Amino acid sequence: MSALPTIKSLTPSQCLLLTVHLAAAADIPSLYSFTPARSDVLDPDLVLRILLTYLPESTDPPVYLGYVEAVASRLYLDYERPEHDVDVTCVAGKSGGSGEREARKEETGMLALIPRLVEPFLGRSEGLRTWFVACVLPVVRLEGEYYAPSPVGEEVQLRDLETVQGRRGVDLLLSKVERGLEPLGSEESERSVSGRERGGVIARDVKGLVGPWMYGHSERKRRKLGHDESDREEGVDGLARHVRKISLSGVASDDKTGHDWEALYAWLVQHARTQFDMVTQCIEGWDGPADVDLGGYGAAGDAGGYLDDELQRKLERQYAQAAFAACYAVQADTEATVRGAHAILARLAELLEFIPPPDLATSVDALPRIERHATRLDESRTTRDLSPEALLEPEHPLTTPRMETYMLLQMIVYSAYQLSGLGHPMSLVNVAKLQFYANADEQLDVLRKILRSLAVSGAKRDETQWSSDRAKLMWLWNWGIDQEDEAVDEGPGVLGKIPREVFEEEMLRVFVETACVLRDLFDVAAEDVNPAANTDSLGGVDEEQLSFPFVASDDDGYGLPIRLYLKGDEGDRRLKHVKVEEVVLGKAMEAYDGASNANRTRGGVRKAADILAAFQPYFRDSVRFRQANALIAATHSLSFYSLRLQHGVPFQPVSIRVSHDPVGLVDKVLEQNARSYTKLDDLISIARNLVGAGLQKTSHEDDEGTRPEDGERAKQEAERRVTFMAVEAALREDDFETAYSYIVNRLTPSGADIPTPSPNPQEDPQPPPPHRLAHRHLRAPPPRRRRHLLAR
Repeated sequence: MSALPTIKSLTPSQCLLLTVHLAAAADIPSLYSFTPARSDVLDPDLVLRILLTYLPESTDPPVYLGYVEAVASRLYLDYERPEHDVDVTCVAGKSGGSGEREARKEETGMLALIPRLVEPFLGRSEGLRTWFVACVLPVVRLEGEYYAPSPVGEEVQLRDLETVQGRRGVDLLLSKVERGLEPLGSEESERSVSGRERGGVIARDVKGLVGPWMYGHSERKRRKLGHDESDREEGVDGLARHVRKISLSGVASDDKTGHDWEALYAWLVQHARTQFDMVTQCIEGWDGPADVDLGGYGAAGDAGGYLDDELQRKLERQYAQAAFAACYAVQADTEATVRGAHAILARLAELLEFIPPPDLATSVDALPRIERHATRLDESRTTRDLSPEALLEPEHPLTTPRMETYMLLQMIVYSAYQLSGLGHPMSLVNVAKLQFYANADEQLDVLRKILRSLAVSGAKRDETQWSSDRAKLMWLWNWGIDQEDEAVDEGPGVLGKIPREVFEEEMLRVFVETACVLRDLFDVAAEDVNPAANTDSLGGVDEEQLSFPFVASDDDGYGLPIRLYLKGDEGDRRLKHVKVEEVVLGKAMEAYDGASNANRTRGGVRKAADILAAFQPYFRDSVRFRQANALIAATHSLSFYSLRLQHGVPFQPVSIRVSHDPVGLVDKVLEQNARSYTKLDDLISIARNLVGAGLQKTSHEDDEGTRPEDGERAKQEAERRVTFMAVEAALREDDFETAYSYIVNRLTPSGADIPTPSPNPQEDPQPPPPHRLAHRHLRAPPPRRRRHLLAR
């Protein structure tokens, strides 16, 4: 009875298993009958694969040679043969699911045998060679040679690579290295594949898995492949000789070929975002599309190997562009990322025949310089140009392989390294955004963050370290390009949009601030001061007699800013003298305003005094320095009195600077400190210094300050006013004798010298005449005092 109806009812899995069974039994007549009957499942290539894998080696060749030739030529499909009963009992009881699983298992098991069995036939069939190199070789390596076989149901099948194209094929072949699966004998395999200890597993997989699969691209695109059997044993070493230096003609629109290699480039850029170390290893260890490992089975009839010259040149340029793009795609801001980008720079220099980049740790003075025209995008663009999807576009201004883009990437990499060293790590893409799209304010914000971070650790940094940090920041501003025109206010670097003057001001501020921190560490904390015991000895300091407890020297920490900004012509070129004065006074007043103790040997007031003392020799004629010195003298003298403001708020130095009537604080001192009116000279000195501090302007003052005669007149007015305050305080405490003495000896009885009161009492407060003060506090004195006064 004919077996044909039963054969037609078999599932595809059962057909595959039956064919394997018949081949293993060397049942050629049954194969002759069965395989043409199920040509819908068993195409000639599959039949040959099964036959060559499972046919026993002891089988006499004449037994199967005719059948093999018939299958290879497909003639067995075109003529009738005598029917032969086929025994299907071995597979008849298997369900579709179990048959599929067993078929997969059988197919996986036979993979390792295919190379040995197919090799003798490769020279007879160009299609067989292409199929073997593009499909069998990658699967054999992926499922047993490079990695342990995948679990049943998860393995990569030959049929997968026979049909898949583009990105799906790349994802399939690189899925194991992407997931970080442990390779088999990775070190030995890497050395044998690459011929050098670099590149890692990913480079091996690109050469040995993706490369062979690319060999079948033309077949997948139905394009003919030429071959020369004599080159079959050339292998990876022979193909490596065809690797050429990449041209610098850019990547134009017509360079996009649609070749499957372009899918790998997109894969590299996408994975650079989160797996940059893997992409770096790939670029370091892979020379490009011609650097593939075909295991000695490929055909290479010309110098370009399996690629024609023009196609290879286009793909090589796109490979270089992918290397550029990977650096701009990475999101991490670690030092390892920067070092990986530097390694890619070195690789690009090798491929493009450029001068290799210097080591990352090279001094900024020795770093390469870039032409100014290469530091800006060619035209106005948006941040989309830095998205991974856009980085591989034709003629991209940052990734098209040219000398300018290479130098620009160098500057971005070195900038990221310097920023990391300064405690402000940034990814390469964010450095590029800072360079091209950030405005001056955004760049200034980055500079201030860096300086604040350095200032926090300022106590641990000596002058040499600060000089080095300043050089790095300056390089980030100008990328080492000399400014031929001193009027140029911007630099080409990633911080170059910050005006030069503002840039130097920010650095001067941090130098002054950290100098204060250094002095704090070396100075011994002052002992608590007893106000009652020291009022006489430390009070009453006038501005002309002002002195500070410290003498400034370069060792005090101020040497660096003084040398940079005040000594020689170079200092004035960096920052104008008037700007240095403004910054120094600003830092002094900042320390002053933050003080909680008014004593000049403590806290913020001491810092302010130190700053003024250090820079005073360079601003001897400065009115503003004299005013600041007077303010500190007045503040220090007030520290020896008990003083509270409204609502019981303790007095702080900043209260003087925010007061509309600083001299009026003396009146509060008199009210809150018993018999303080007896310290009239001390109080007058405080008032004169408060006026000398320039805190209160009158209507006749201008923005440039007062004339000397106007300043002295204001001090005389303050002196008279404080005297009246003391008289009033003495009268409040019934000390008529002291009050009388002040009126007679300190005030003009006629009042002729008393100026006319201002119509604005808040601007120029004037005391009442002496006789009114006396009448205000007049009451009957004790009898003995009355007799004493009558006797006089």
